[in-house]
Amino acid sequence: MSTLTTTIPNVEDVEGYNTERLIDFLRSKISNLDEKDFKILRDQDVDGEVLVYMTEDVFTKPPFNFGYGKAKKLGVLIDKLNNQRLLTLEEALSCVPPPAFIRKLTKSIPNLGDHVPDDVFLWDDFLESVRMYEFTDEKRYQRPQFSRSRSGVGEMSAQAIFEFNICEVLNELLPDYLFSRKTTKNPGDPDFTCFFAQSTLLFPIEIKPEYLLEVGKFQFPEFYKKRAEARTVIKQIFSYMTENECQYGVLSTYNMHWFLYRPSNNPKKLWISETLELTSEFPTVLKAYAYMVRKLCCDSDDSYYSPHILKIPDSVTRKDEGSVSNTRSLRPRTKSSSNNSPGSLSSNTLYKSQMNNRNLSFLDFEFNDILGQGRSGKTLKCEFQGNTIALKCTDLWKSPPDILKEMQNEVNIYQILSSIQGDFIPKLMCYGYYGGGMCYVIGTSFGGTALTDYKHITERQRVMCLYALNAIHSRGVLHNDIRAENILISSLNDNVFWIDFGMASYYREVNKYWGLFNEEKRELVNLLDQYTLLDSVVIV
Repeated sequence: MSTLTTTIPNVEDVEGYNTERLIDFLRSKISNLDEKDFKILRDQDVDGEVLVYMTEDVFTKPPFNFGYGKAKKLGVLIDKLNNQRLLTLEEALSCVPPPAFIRKLTKSIPNLGDHVPDDVFLWDDFLESVRMYEFTDEKRYQRPQFSRSRSGVGEMSAQAIFEFNICEVLNELLPDYLFSRKTTKNPGDPDFTCFFAQSTLLFPIEIKPEYLLEVGKFQFPEFYKKRAEARTVIKQIFSYMTENECQYGVLSTYNMHWFLYRPSNNPKKLWISETLELTSEFPTVLKAYAYMVRKLCCDSDDSYYSPHILKIPDSVTRKDEGSVSNTRSLRPRTKSSSNNSPGSLSSNTLYKSQMNNRNLSFLDFEFNDILGQGRSGKTLKCEFQGNTIALKCTDLWKSPPDILKEMQNEVNIYQILSSIQGDFIPKLMCYGYYGGGMCYVIGTSFGGTALTDYKHITERQRVMCLYALNAIHSRGVLHNDIRAENILISSLNDNVFWIDFGMASYYREVNKYWGLFNEEKRELVNLLDQYTLLDSVVIV
């Protein structure tokens, strides 16, 4: 038997105490309660059935006005009693998380993408439907445990509290669903997602600071029409819903929640619920989320898609199935460019390249898996024009400006290295703004397995790593990011492909800067020494 049950009676027994029996119990457990305190309990007819529903906060206010120490001890005792009780799902979802005060941290929000709802309406029957619905599961649950951290600064603090008090609690109560920061297999990175059975995305969740969404007396559709910030925020969550073909979504500040819906027969229309405050008891926030996944998402129809526009190099066509020409004419940097700074194509060359780019639709892609996650975003494995490609995506809603510059620099470097694409670096298959500008993507041919997945490599593989870097150096490109993650080895023929040229730089006069190139070669040799066996036996 646990210490708790030997020192504290069962909560059901305490609920049966009359006022005098309850006072005897409290007198034995909390030594600093006095007769004046007990008189207040008698005057307010507080018995055991009432006590178990009271909180520390209640005891600090009239008519009790207990000091902090007494109120705290009573709150702890009540929590211990209630933690013994197993609740129905309906009772557990009726628990109210504590509010939080998130101090303002000003941050500009980009206005990106072209996914804008044609019209926004009030989803005025959602909260009433939640109120009327009753969860009848027979399984019993422990009372949810909430973090009592009540303050923070900025959006990241709101996300952290949301993760603990909403996501983790719902995951305990609804084990078939996962509320988490798990990323999606499509471009774009919502703050949180809800998955069914770890694999089926139900809806994205976006957290925003309260100062952006001070709706006041307005319903959100009216607020949306009056405030540019509201339109920007809705564009973002609507973009995530559209890109992932979700009917539902959630927008929250943690202290306030809005539930979003776009019908399958008219996905350009958006319905937004009334504001549901965290402190609401009828319905509670937890019950609203549970209703979304257990009731609404069971009946959803996600059989619609949205168009996406990309740019692909003019040398990549369906006819040649993604081969990249080795005869692309590249102009050197203009005379005004410094010889020791990253190179770029001339504006005229870039203009011609963009003029020849062909538009693609979402139907050209079949997203299969997530290959990895890095500082610039995620890399997706997908099918494109009959080829398996790696699609690097950065969410421009979330990424700092320097990430976009790095990705555009990477495209530039791929063009400079066009003659060795497919030999020592992957083929550049597509690049540009995605979803009307919500993401920037770079699609390359699928090269192989990262060196990080190898325990040891053969001498041939070692030589190929060095040979590939020499080919890159001979064309004036310094990689600037020598890591095992950026070296891919083909399992078919031991060919090596270098990737991730976001930090690379271009030098027209290699001999003038030979010291930099030699230093990078030595860096690679030191890295490969960690993977090379003396007997050249490869163990993967």
